[in-house]
Amino acid sequence: MDTQNSCPPNEHQKVRRVLLAAALPRIPFEGWSDACFNRAVSVTGIDPMTARSACPDRGKGLAVEFHRQGDDMMIERLAETSFEGIRFRDRI
Repeated sequence: MDTQNSCPPNEHQKVRRVLLAAALPRIPFEGWSDACFNRAVSVTGIDPMTARSACPDRGKGLAVEFHRQGDDMMIERLAETSFEGIRFRDRI
């Protein structure tokens, strides 16, 4: 593997975020496909080897990143929410 074109693991998340942002407008038309991934790589100008290093499953990897971001947003909102005085069943 050519390590000059890959990025360190801590940079992978940044690359996935940029690729996902570029791919989102095309997802309704192309789905989480490799074609959509390749278009995002092209639009962002990210080196293809770097993009594949950060997201080896290509389109499927973008879907995983999308859901991971959603989970992070949910966790942040839950941390900001007070459940004091709310019945347990209503919290769920």
